[in-house]
Amino acid sequence: MDKRSNQILNQLLKEGELELKEASKQYQVSERIIRRKIKELNDELRANGLALIDINSEGVLRLEDRGEDLREQFRQFIKENNFYTYHLSKNERKTILAMLLLNADEYVTAAWISEYVSTSRNTIISDLNDLKDWFQKNNMNLISQVQKGYVVHASEGDIRSGMLKLLELNLDEEKYGMMGAYHAFGHLLLKEIQYQGCYEQIQRILKEEETRHDCFLSDFSFSVAVYELVILVNRIKKGKTLEHERQKEWGSTVQSSKYPLSRAVLDRLGREFSFQVPEAEVENFVFCLRRKSYLKSGTNNVDQLVIPVLIGEVIYRITSRFQINFYLDFALYDLLVDHMKSAIYRMASGEVLENPFRSEIEKGYPEVFSVVEECLRPLEDYLEVKVPRDEVSFLVMYIASMLERDKLERMKEQRVPAVLVCAMGRGTVQLMLAKLKQLEDVIHVTDVRSAHELKDMEQIKDQLVITTVPFQEGELPNLLMVTPMLEQDDLYRIRRKATKLRENWSDIPEESRRDEIGNNIGSETKAERNFLAEMLSADRIEINREARDWEEGVRAAGQLLYDSGAVSYEYIDAMVENIRVNGSYVVIYPGIAIPHAEQEKGAIREAASLVRLKTPVVFGNSENDPVSYIIGLSILNSNSINCAIYNLVRMFGQEEAKRQMEAQETPEELINTIRRLEHQYC
Repeated sequence: MDKRSNQILNQLLKEGELELKEASKQYQVSERIIRRKIKELNDELRANGLALIDINSEGVLRLEDRGEDLREQFRQFIKENNFYTYHLSKNERKTILAMLLLNADEYVTAAWISEYVSTSRNTIISDLNDLKDWFQKNNMNLISQVQKGYVVHASEGDIRSGMLKLLELNLDEEKYGMMGAYHAFGHLLLKEIQYQGCYEQIQRILKEEETRHDCFLSDFSFSVAVYELVILVNRIKKGKTLEHERQKEWGSTVQSSKYPLSRAVLDRLGREFSFQVPEAEVENFVFCLRRKSYLKSGTNNVDQLVIPVLIGEVIYRITSRFQINFYLDFALYDLLVDHMKSAIYRMASGEVLENPFRSEIEKGYPEVFSVVEECLRPLEDYLEVKVPRDEVSFLVMYIASMLERDKLERMKEQRVPAVLVCAMGRGTVQLMLAKLKQLEDVIHVTDVRSAHELKDMEQIKDQLVITTVPFQEGELPNLLMVTPMLEQDDLYRIRRKATKLRENWSDIPEESRRDEIGNNIGSETKAERNFLAEMLSADRIEINREARDWEEGVRAAGQLLYDSGAVSYEYIDAMVENIRVNGSYVVIYPGIAIPHAEQEKGAIREAASLVRLKTPVVFGNSENDPVSYIIGLSILNSNSINCAIYNLVRMFGQEEAKRQMEAQETPEELINTIRRLEHQYC
């Protein structure tokens, strides 16, 4: 299950049926993708013994009738989802990571997070680097230490504010305990703060105390108050409490009309979950309650914070209608709030701010205009004034820009499926796959074929075909001829072709979930994924070797493999012959060559050797010559070698990593440095 299929399921549970055409329009994907999502979802539902989704001949989606407990069955199904069964989008994953780090008691490593969320370590490290900026913008620091991992340094108040904002901006508009419970991402986000086992009790206690104190929150404010209390319970149980110093910020809270309600709720929570409630926590929750809107309150005082709350509610309803997610974008949310505050000030003072683009906006985004006007009515009722259409059009511009941003983000996450056609052996294929890693943001290699295997042309006609083998003109519609070496010009042409296809195709799979390239070619287990350091040993490393030319350097690397029993002697000759016949494609990066031969030529076991030349040699590769590092490879498993090659390119792409490798004077020092650098950069 993923976000899209979860949304479809929610809509069916809520409305009973959904037209395929309407779903395609609503979710801005092709009908083909909707059908594929339904098929994938039905496979999961069938495996769990649940009602299936039917699409009739008229294109109407309906859930099979399975009795009165249908909703409860699906509620349990959603709650059982985890990071292995629910496929997180990029933004969802980053949001989960932010909440995980905010709630962590100690350092957590990238390797642990990778295992926890079922995502590659490289992806997690990239996400964590992005999150450092996000934490900094929100008064927090994400600290990383070698061998220890990552931890957030911030005040308890800022940590709780961050947690609350993540919940406010990313949970469903409706109460989580009701329809919202059918949202897998919301469930997983709340699960990071251990909501299960306390959420229902907190809801019950707050409702009862509302009645007892004759003070009733609006639905939106009630939901936010419950989130705040879930966070409070979770943090106090972990021994994380607020300091009394914050009392200065809150002002006189004991005299507040909300103090009795706060005191009663927290006293009951303390008894329910067996913890002492510090006075600072009671005072802080008074401050939280003063920021809420109420349907009925025991006081006649009009809270000056009602308008900001109503503004937040308006924005939330608009973005929910269009299924726009803020995820970590607190700044954009705050920008919208500030704009609406300014608009209210202008309305109160009788000013009119004309929008010169109003007519174009009304024509270009009629649906958005209509929804914004509808969602503004509660605010208009409170203010007893009609929001001018010019002001509405400014808000529409914000929402339209968010819709366009989401569209662009979705397009970035869509990767064009591609088939690699190669007439050469598996060693060459793995080198090509390693280089294609540079394009994994735009393409997803689904298969590797030889030319004579392409009998089922119909199955691949919708994919990009990257081939070293010539085809007749028009035989395949999306064909791109490349060289086995995949020069920079080849990579540029592939990116340009894939980008154009991505813009034109509406039925590319919405999100490609794999972090490794390919299905069959990249689905190796962690045990099969070899790091370069694991394939090397000190006895297969030679430093400052003299070589007259490329052949002597290659033979030196082959000899190291032979001496350790990794290959037969014939394999050394095959390494040299491979370069003579197929050219210098083994020079995969400036200064690096990875000579190899086919398994049948004498590979006995998987291994690598490394020769660092005293004087660089020329292989005949104009782009990447001269070569200082020759890494001989003995290839058995065509999958596992891909990781080692990819890591090699990543390391040599870092100037600091190259300097550190150059500084090592013994094989033992060099292999230890490579091992450390692989974990640092890869």
